[in-house]
Amino acid sequence: DFDPAQVTSDDAVLAKTKTVKVSPWEEEVPGATWWWPHRVSMRLSDGTTRQREVKALRGSMARPFQLDEQDAKLHEAGKAALNSDQLQCLADDARMIGECGIAPVTRHMRAARSAH
Repeated sequence: DFDPAQVTSDDAVLAKTKTVKVSPWEEEVPGATWWWPHRVSMRLSDGTTRQREVKALRGSMARPFQLDEQDAKLHEAGKAALNSDQLQCLADDARMIGECGIAPVTRHMRAARSAH
C-alpha cells in the first residue's frame, strides 16, 4: 500500500522511480490468477543491480496473511466505519464462517452501514 500524496510529492522518491523497472513474467506460476508475478530490478548508484522476484501477492492463496497481518489490514480498511472492538469481532466472526455461516459477519456490515 502506498500513500499517493507522499509518493508523488517527494522528489527523492520520484528520482528513485526512474531507476525501477517492473515487468510481468511470461511464465505461468501456480496460484497466480488475476495478479501476475513480477521481477523488480533496481540499479544502484554504484552501478550494481538488485532484483526481487515476487511470484505471489501477499494475502493471496499462494502467500496468505498471518492472523496479525489479517487483523492489521482489516483494522486499517475498516477504522472509519467500526471501532477497534467491533473490527475484532468482525475478524473473529469472519474466521468462523465455515462453522457459523455468514450471518454474524453481515450483522457487522449492517451495523457499520447504519452508523454512517
